[in-house]
Amino acid sequence: MEALLDRIVDSAESRQDIRALILTGSYAHRAQITDKLSDLDIALYATDPGPLIVGGLDARDRRCVDISAAPHRRRPSYKARDIRGGRKVDFTLLPAAMLENDVQKQKLPGVFTRGYKVLLDKDGLASRLPPPTYRALSHAKPSQEEFTALVEEFWFEAYHVAKYIKRDDLWAVKFRDWTTKEPLLKMIEWYEKSLHDWERDTWHLGVRMRDWVEPEIWQRLHDTFAHFDSEDSKHALAATMSLFRDLAEKTAANLSYSYPSEVDKRLSEYVTSLLDS
Repeated sequence: MEALLDRIVDSAESRQDIRALILTGSYAHRAQITDKLSDLDIALYATDPGPLIVGGLDARDRRCVDISAAPHRRRPSYKARDIRGGRKVDFTLLPAAMLENDVQKQKLPGVFTRGYKVLLDKDGLASRLPPPTYRALSHAKPSQEEFTALVEEFWFEAYHVAKYIKRDDLWAVKFRDWTTKEPLLKMIEWYEKSLHDWERDTWHLGVRMRDWVEPEIWQRLHDTFAHFDSEDSKHALAATMSLFRDLAEKTAANLSYSYPSEVDKRLSEYVTSLLDS
C-alpha cells in the first residue's frame, strides 16, 4: 500500500489540475484498524473533478478503473476504483473550490471526522483544516414522525416478502428481504443510540456491528437470514419481524414515543395468515 500511495502522490504532483490529496478511511484512523483487505480511500481535489488519469491508469480503460458518478450526493463526487493487482483505491474526486470553502468555514467533511492524513497540499489549504475528532458525526435522534414512518415502511416491506414466499418466487424473496433489512439496521442503530447516547458510533452499512451492537441482538440476527428456500425464508421473516418489533418498542420507550401498534398488528397478522393459508 505504501508503494501504491507513493505512485499516486507522484502522479498527482506532476498534474497542474490536481491540487490536494487527503487520505481518509481505515488507514487514516488513529486506531489503524486495517487488515490485508483494507482499501485506500483518497479525497482528490482538482480544478476539474472529471475523469482523471491517476497512478498511470487511464480512467477510460474500464478493465483497470471503474468511475461512477454520484450526483445525488450533497457533495458531488466520482468514485474511481483501481483494481490492478488486487489492490483497490477509492478516489472521491472533488472540486478544489470545495476544499477552500471548507477551510473558510472551518468545517470538516463528514468522512474526515474519523481521521484524515494530508498526502499532497499544493495550495496550503488542507493543512488549515480542523483536526479530526476520530469519531463519526453525531446524528440527531429521529422525530416521532420519522420513527413512525420507519416502522410503517418495515411492515409494508414485510408483506412483500411474504407475498413472494407464497408465490415461491425465491429470487424476488431475496430482493424484498433486503428491503426489510435496511429499516431493521436503522432501528438497530437507533436502539443502540437511545440506549447509550447519540454520539455512539454505529459506523455505516452495519460495518463492525459486532463491536457496537448488544450481544443478544447479534445472536438473534443469525436467524433472520435464510437459505434459498421457501420454508427457511418463512422462519427468517418471522425472526426478522420479531426482532424489529422488540427493538422498535424498546426504542419508542427510550425516546418516550408512541409505537404504531395497530399498523404492526394488522400487517403482521395478514403476513401470518397469508403464509399459513
